[in-house]
Amino acid sequence: MRRIVPVLIGLTILFACGFLTTGCKEEDESGIIKAVAKGYWEALFRGQTRRAYEMLDSESQGFTVYTDYARAVGLMPSQLPEIQEYWAAYYPHTLVEVHSVVIDKKTKTAVASLSLTQPDPTWFPDEAVAEAEELGLDGVEKGLFVLGKQTEALKEGRVPIVQIPENTKLRKEEDKWRIIYTR
Repeated sequence: MRRIVPVLIGLTILFACGFLTTGCKEEDESGIIKAVAKGYWEALFRGQTRRAYEMLDSESQGFTVYTDYARAVGLMPSQLPEIQEYWAAYYPHTLVEVHSVVIDKKTKTAVASLSLTQPDPTWFPDEAVAEAEELGLDGVEKGLFVLGKQTEALKEGRVPIVQIPENTKLRKEEDKWRIIYTR
C-alpha cells in the first residue's frame, strides 16, 4: 500500500500536466489578450482616456505623458456636461470585435486583430461650423456649439458608421498584458 500511494500521486500529476499525451502545456493567454485589447478600445470609445492611458505599457508611458496622449488620440477628457453627453451619444454606435491573436513568447508581445465599428472619424458637420461663425462664436464657445451639433447628429443616427480594421500590439510586463502605443 505504501508503494501504491506515491505511484497514484505521480500518475495524477502526470495526467494533470498532460505528460502522457502532449507534455505540460502553457496557459493559453489569447482570451486575456483579447479582453485587454477590447477593453482598451472600449475605454477610448467611452472617452475614458485616463483609463486607456493606464493600460499602456511602461515604455509607451515613458515617451508620452498623459496630456499629450489624450490630445494625440483626439479625446481630451472633461467633466463638462456637453462632453459627457457627447460620449454617451457616441458609445452606443461602437462595437469592438477581436478576431485573432498572435503571441510571440520570445519577445513577450502579441498582436490582436480587431474590427472597430464606430462613427466615421472623417465626418464633420460643416454646416455647424458655418452656423457657429454666423453666430459670432469662437474659441471654446464655437467648439462646444459644434460638439453639440455632433451630439445631436449621433442621437438622431445621422452620422455614418464605418468598420475599420485594427491591429493592436501588446506587451507582457510583470505577468500583465499592456497596450503598446505608437504615435
